[in-house]
Amino acid sequence: MKTRCMYFLIVGLLSISLVEETSAQDFRLLEQATNLTGLVWGKERAGYSISISTAKAKYNAGEPIDVKTLVKNVGTNQIFLGSADAIRDYDLVVMATNEIIFPTARGKKMIRDSASGSATGNGLKPGQAEPSYGHYPLTEIYDLRKPGKYRIYATRKLYDHQSNEWVKVISNTIEVIVEDARPKK
Repeated sequence: MKTRCMYFLIVGLLSISLVEETSAQDFRLLEQATNLTGLVWGKERAGYSISISTAKAKYNAGEPIDVKTLVKNVGTNQIFLGSADAIRDYDLVVMATNEIIFPTARGKKMIRDSASGSATGNGLKPGQAEPSYGHYPLTEIYDLRKPGKYRIYATRKLYDHQSNEWVKVISNTIEVIVEDARPKK
């Protein structure tokens, strides 16, 4: 009962945001989301699949790394997807060889601060994807200045319209290589 009440409260609040005018940038993002070739997707769960990617596979130490996140409706019915921003919507897991990298103090504050604010929502038809509103600024939240290989995946709690419960959906895993930016002697 609590889950249903919470769902209807969220849907009600998010539907208010739907009435607001959508910007031209949002339309471009949604248009890009229909061109899904070449993306790698995580395992389907409850009609959803998540893909994460970066602009390139190798970065210099200290160079900004942004993670692009997409959710795709892989089910057979239209679904409602509420979104705020990538920091708020996703939990990223960052791993170096044999260790998990945790957010920095600044990163924890960014995550905490992203928990407030408004959200928007869209209906997604089967096969359609919606990009997150903004990219996940990985290097602003995690310290990835140490050269090496990092494996990254994202999780997101999404509403399962069949079971009326929230489920955790896991993305594909990507690998990013951070190289030493100092000139070699």
